Amino acid sequence: MSQPPRDNAPLPERCACSEPSDAEGACKDCHVFAAATSIKNLAPSPVTDASITVFVCITCRQILPDGEGFHQPGRELAEVLRERFSSDRNVAVTPVQCLSVCNRPSTIALTGRNKWTYLIGNLETAAHLDDIVTFARAYEQSSDGIVPWTERSEPFRKGIVARVPPLGFTHPEQGPS
Repeated sequence: MSQPPRDNAPLPERCACSEPSDAEGACKDCHVFAAATSIKNLAPSPVTDASITVFVCITCRQILPDGEGFHQPGRELAEVLRERFSSDRNVAVTPVQCLSVCNRPSTIALTGRNKWTYLIGNLETAAHLDDIVTFARAYEQSSDGIVPWTERSEPFRKGIVARVPPLGFTHPEQGPS
């Protein structure tokens, strides 16, 4: 069996394994996704005037308990979040192919114009749906995207992978460039 590519390696058009791709577009042998993989069940959200976007990784796979096959928990999470936010014009939910946090599915990223971006992993649809919705609403209401640690539920305290500054950010001590 070949080794999957490093996290920062570009996705190949086709893996080097002898096994053909499965119906979802991943190699049956190494589970590497090809760059041309299509999203069959979830079409990307159209460009909107939403003030924030919740990106949901739909690529991560979890092996089924019997060891035979896998499921992709992010697909369910994306569908449920889309449904939950369907009447909220301020929040867009968009599935994405990979957020490169494969060992912590499901993973989401919250982003907005002039706001810090959060990358959060280890989320389960059934257990954390209300936490995700609550955090997204607090994030949307904040002026800079920073939600105080004390106001976050446990998954948003322990599951944070990264908090990334907005484009154009300068530290107050940096001064003009």
